[in-house]
Order: sequence, then C-alpha cells, then structure tokens
Amino acid sequence: MSVTGGVVSADETLRIQAVLDIHAGHLLFSLLDMSEDGKAGAVVTVTENGTFTLQGFAGSAISSMDISVDNFTDLVKMARNVYMGRVVDVLEV
Repeated sequence: MSVTGGVVSADETLRIQAVLDIHAGHLLFSLLDMSEDGKAGAVVTVTENGTFTLQGFAGSAISSMDISVDNFTDLVKMARNVYMGRVVDVLEV
C-alpha cells in the first residue's frame, strides 16, 4: 500500500488503519487521529488492487488521501497472520 495523493491544508500526524473482515475477506481502511478511540474518517472497503480515496475527519488538515493497494492478497495475509486482523501505521503528512 502506498499514498498517492490527496488534499492537505497543513502538516499533520495521523494514523491509517486496515481492519480485516475475516468473514467477507476484505479490508476496511480509514484515517484516524492520534488518540485511542478518537476521531475517524469514513470506512472504505477494499476488495482488490487499485486506488482508493480515504476521507479525513472533523478537525483534520487532511480532507482526503488517495492510497494505492498493489498486492491485496499479501496485505490480507499479513493482516491475518502477523497483525491479528488490524494494521495501524502512523503517517506524517
């Protein structure tokens, strides 16, 4: 997965999350603020390789962010086998 573009009004640190829906076999992506159980952008369902737009959240300098998923199958395997169904990473934008 890589960030490919978006709309940013200022520098910001936030998190990106991918949650594996083990029953449906797809990933649920969203942007999160830096506090646990804090603000979150809308969830985007990813079922294959491609480019997807994630929305920011109220108070964020990020209104949207484009991500590219280049190897969906391996990302699902990694989420399932290494990260127990949830991958979260910090982004400095």
